[in-house]
Amino acid sequence: MAYGSQIGGQDLDQRLEIPVQDVDCSLEVRSAHATPAGWVDDRVFVEDDTANQLQIGFCDLGRPGARHDDMLMNFTFSGSARGA
Repeated sequence: MAYGSQIGGQDLDQRLEIPVQDVDCSLEVRSAHATPAGWVDDRVFVEDDTANQLQIGFCDLGRPGARHDDMLMNFTFSGSARGA
C-alpha cells in the first residue's frame, strides 16, 4: 500500500488505518518539500519508538530556525493478527 499527502492549511490532521498484518512487515515513511527546482527530501528523526507507538519528526534543515519536529507523525499500533 502506498499513501501520499500534501499537508498544509486545513489538512494538518490526517488518519490512515492500516489493518493488522499476519506476517512481519515494515513501515517506510518519507517526507519532502517543494522548491522552485523540484522536490527535496526532508531530514527524518525518530522521536519515540516503542512496541505500541512510533513518533517521527521531519524538517528542512536548510530552513533557518528548523526544528526536528516541524512536522510530527504519530503511529499507534494495537493488537496483532497472531494474538501477541
